[in-house]
Formats: sequence, C-alpha cells, structure tokens
Amino acid sequence: MKILIGCEPSGTVRNAFLDKGHDTWSCDILPADDQTNRHIQDDVRNVLKMEAWDLLMVAHPPCTRLCNSGVRWLHKAPPGKTVEEMWQELEEGTALFSDLWNADVPRIAIENPVMHKHARQGSRTLSRSRKAYNRMSLPTLLSQKTT
Repeated sequence: MKILIGCEPSGTVRNAFLDKGHDTWSCDILPADDQTNRHIQDDVRNVLKMEAWDLLMVAHPPCTRLCNSGVRWLHKAPPGKTVEEMWQELEEGTALFSDLWNADVPRIAIENPVMHKHARQGSRTLSRSRKAYNRMSLPTLLSQKTT
C-alpha cells in the first residue's frame, strides 16, 4: 500500500509501516528528525494532492485547541496569547481535522482526542461516513488486513 503519515516529523510511524513492506512517506511542516528522503516538508493537505494514497494516517495532528483540556484557554488565554488567538488556533485545528477526515483517500485513521463542543461545532461537515475506531493502537492498525 502507498501510505502517507501526516503531521509526523519523527518518522516513528512511517518506519513502522516501512518495516511491514509498505511504500510509506511522512510529511510535516517541520523537517524530518531523522534526515530521511522519505519525508516531505509541507502541509499535509498539499501533499494529499500530489499522489494517490491508499491510506492516510495522521499520527499526531495538533490537538491542543481541540481537546477538552484546552477549552479553558478559549476564555482566559495563557500568558503571551490573546483569547482571539486561541479561537483562531481552534478554527485552524478544526479545519485541518475536517480536511483530513474528508480527504479523497480510501482508508483514513486520525488520532485525536474527544473534541470539546466548540471544536465539534467549528468542524466542517464530516461528509464521508467512516468506520470509527476508538484509540486503535499502532500494532493493531499494522496487523489489519488490507484488501
């Protein structure tokens, strides 16, 4: 399978799929930690348009503003930030999640926490019905049959 691991500069998940024999690439807006040539430094949404992928696994999308623990910052920003910046980051996070969920890829796995109500309301319509797996581990995903 041709697999894209988005939002992962470390290469850990990419290498796990490579070890299983898959044609796997990682991408992130940051450079690869391991200096590999199997990493594309770009926004994952741009990389999705470059190739036809069999599996998109977003291992570590930024979820700081989407998870329940981050909701407190929407009303009283942390030092060095404004409330407006917190809401902007929430909007950007929900847009990324929605764009990835709705990507034109047959198999998608997105690691993300349970979203708070503001994040769910801000998400674009999740247009494709997807089988949801709650907290599927990497070993479980790697062992799944791909037909």
